[in-house]
Amino acid sequence: MIRSKHLRIFVMLASSVGLTMTGCTSSLLNTAMLKTSSFKPAILDGHGTEQRVITLFTDAIGENNEPALRRIVSTRFEQKALRAKDSFKDLEILNLPKSKLEVVESKELEDNKYEAVAKDEKTGTKYQFIIVRDVEKKRWAVDDVMLRQQKKGTRATKSSVEVMDLLLTIREFLDTWENADRSAVLQAVSTELRTPLEKLPEPWLQQLIARVSSEYETGMARRPEAQMNESDAIVKMPSKNGFLILNVAREDEQWLVSNIEVRLRKSDDHPGSILRQARAMNAVTSFLGAYSAQDQIQLQKYAEDKFYKNSLSIGDLSMIPLPSPDHAPDDFEIQSFAGQLTVMIPDQENVVRVDLTTPEVANAKDDRKRAISSAIESEFIIADVTIYDRQSHQQQNLRSAFTAPARAMLFLSALQTRDLPMLKQTSATSLSESVWNKMDPALLGFLPLTGIPTGEMTLQSSRVQGAVTELEFLSSSGQLCNVLLRDENGSLKVEDVQYPDSFAMIASLRTQMTLTVPVIELAQAWESGNLDSVKRTSSLEFNRLVWSNLTSLPPQFDGLPDLLRMPVQKTKSGEQRSVLELSTPGQPSVMVSLLKENTAWVVDEISMRQADGTNFELRKSLRRDIAQQFLVDPSGGIQQAHFDGEPAKNGSGVVRAGGFSEAPRGNLTVQSYGKPAAKSAMSSQAIDMTEDLSAMGKRDETGTLRFGPAALTQENPFSGAAAGKPLPARDHALAPAEEHDGVVYFKADSASKTKTDGHRMNSASPQRHAPIMDPSQHPIEIPME
Repeated sequence: MIRSKHLRIFVMLASSVGLTMTGCTSSLLNTAMLKTSSFKPAILDGHGTEQRVITLFTDAIGENNEPALRRIVSTRFEQKALRAKDSFKDLEILNLPKSKLEVVESKELEDNKYEAVAKDEKTGTKYQFIIVRDVEKKRWAVDDVMLRQQKKGTRATKSSVEVMDLLLTIREFLDTWENADRSAVLQAVSTELRTPLEKLPEPWLQQLIARVSSEYETGMARRPEAQMNESDAIVKMPSKNGFLILNVAREDEQWLVSNIEVRLRKSDDHPGSILRQARAMNAVTSFLGAYSAQDQIQLQKYAEDKFYKNSLSIGDLSMIPLPSPDHAPDDFEIQSFAGQLTVMIPDQENVVRVDLTTPEVANAKDDRKRAISSAIESEFIIADVTIYDRQSHQQQNLRSAFTAPARAMLFLSALQTRDLPMLKQTSATSLSESVWNKMDPALLGFLPLTGIPTGEMTLQSSRVQGAVTELEFLSSSGQLCNVLLRDENGSLKVEDVQYPDSFAMIASLRTQMTLTVPVIELAQAWESGNLDSVKRTSSLEFNRLVWSNLTSLPPQFDGLPDLLRMPVQKTKSGEQRSVLELSTPGQPSVMVSLLKENTAWVVDEISMRQADGTNFELRKSLRRDIAQQFLVDPSGGIQQAHFDGEPAKNGSGVVRAGGFSEAPRGNLTVQSYGKPAAKSAMSSQAIDMTEDLSAMGKRDETGTLRFGPAALTQENPFSGAAAGKPLPARDHALAPAEEHDGVVYFKADSASKTKTDGHRMNSASPQRHAPIMDPSQHPIEIPME
């Protein structure tokens, strides 16, 4: 016992002074047995090692002691979470424990690696530590702290080392992006982002890098918001004018940025992420390179199908130069409208606008498919290119520049040759529906096309406003005209042709054709004697007052069709009413008034200026003749008109019509309500005003007024023999009728009546009296609609 006691004392002393036995190859005491590595935590010492390591860790955090923390953490922890000089300060965002913890549970995960759960005695919060035997540091150390979070009912456990590694990766990436070193930038991004960035020409890559770095300042990445899982993460952090959103993915056991986007507070149509912009700019630069080299194969690859076939494939690309693919101005813009990207490339003279789309959208057959698009387009193609001239403020796009002149010339040629199928093919929908589709092909040759330049045309200028392209042509005779074309489903169609008329006013081909077609149709129907067709081209009022009371067209107006085919000299167009002025040298002008009923234009009146300066109006003249025949002809069920000659009773000298019609005929034959009026003193004293109307007209057996060969012998301005001559006054017992506000009035006086013996008035010797100055005081009371 004494020997063993002395031996223990010796060992202790020897160990304290480091003695060894002389001549022995090793120490008498294996000092490795005294190191912590000889003890297994949680098994030999009841959580003693875990407790000691965790306590040293929390004390270093609480005391803000970076050297002490670096000693107690593993090499992995230090290299990932503390690799930056100032990364110790960033540990604050992790909310690592600073107070004393007590180990409540521990288990071995694998050799030299344990999981320990420690609890805060004050708050009851539990922390999960990973403790390992560090081979390099040769001690037990904290390898990780698992942070438990609960959000919206979902629990998540995050590695503090991975979180710190992610945040440091973001900060390092932004510093690398700000330095704009191409190789460093490409190494810091994932394969998905690296692929389009590598294809970009250096000037455009630098521009995209500058768009991000200009919004970033050192220090903004101190307190980011991160959402992460094992394979990827999304980090949001503030910027100068909004915030940055970075997508990060794990590749080869490291975090790499897979996308980055700048969101501005004052802009809703931001162009999207760098990945989207890089893919778009690759399409733009590839297109510009193929255009400059006139490489049709590459152009077809990077251009929309309709854009290539209808424009690029048939155009002379050398006529319109585009910027070089290596030209990347500082003030270029990438804009987004309705999900589609537009790239604006300015220079000193022009601004080139490149519209992009995707193959899926370009090939979509309806709007529903067009609305469906992926979050980030995988491929872009060029839909159109527009060039704005800074000085003239005019614009032209390639789609119209290469095809519009040819299509305009084709339309003008078809117009001169009256090629209706070609006119329909080259016309826009609005022009076809308002003119060509409503026209009888046989009438096309009768259209008077006046003022439209003909012959060889030279393009003077072009301008594009949205979907409309305006071309200005100069004819060989010095005439100017503008052709308006509209883009319909990728193809330019002529919408209108504008040119100066004889009064130096702007005339519209579409307006002239729309108004001329019903006039030509009426002329053709009149010439063929087709009353039904005349009715279809006439207004409701014209039909009600005139054509509904006739069974045939009056032949005395045989010269009317030729007059209606005269060239249009002037057009006055309104929304509901329009007027055409027709004339030829040596002929007076004919004015045709048209009315829009529903969606069609119809003829409402035709008038001509006579030699004496008065206007002869066709509808009003025919209506007056019909009204007079109804008044003086008792046949056909119309009560005979009488002259009331008792000035003592009313002093008006009113001609009244009484009785009823057994069978209404026409709009002026209205059935009377009640019994036939009995002959009274008034009627016995009245004067029968029926007279011989052989010079005016004659009723047939049905009571309808007809105009036969001898119906109207005096000349009229629409007859073939007397066109342009004044209309002579009629020699009737009744003075000429007048019309005011739809009421027919006759001039009469009580002195012209006979005596009250009932004798008839002699029509051969009419009495002339002063006309009534106010016809409204002497109305003829006849039933009228």
